Amino acid sequence: HGAEVVEGSKDKKKSKINTYSGTGYRLGETNDDTQVIPGTSVQNRNEEPRDVSLKMWKSGFTVDDGPLRTYEDPSNAEFLTSIKRG
Repeated sequence: HGAEVVEGSKDKKKSKINTYSGTGYRLGETNDDTQVIPGTSVQNRNEEPRDVSLKMWKSGFTVDDGPLRTYEDPSNAEFLTSIKRG
């Protein structure tokens, strides 16, 4: 038999978005280059949103008055992608 079309639920309820808030690990090629990514604490998740200054430059960007972050750095690319997602 082929594929079968299954109708979705008639309920139009929005599903709850589950987000992971535990500690993560970015695995490297050796034990020495594994990176620990700490999870967000309950306190941080409950903070009010705040305004920050994001300035885009030819060679990178700055957040508030922080250092220049290059576009080529993979962690900066992840940051910019999350900014684009809102």
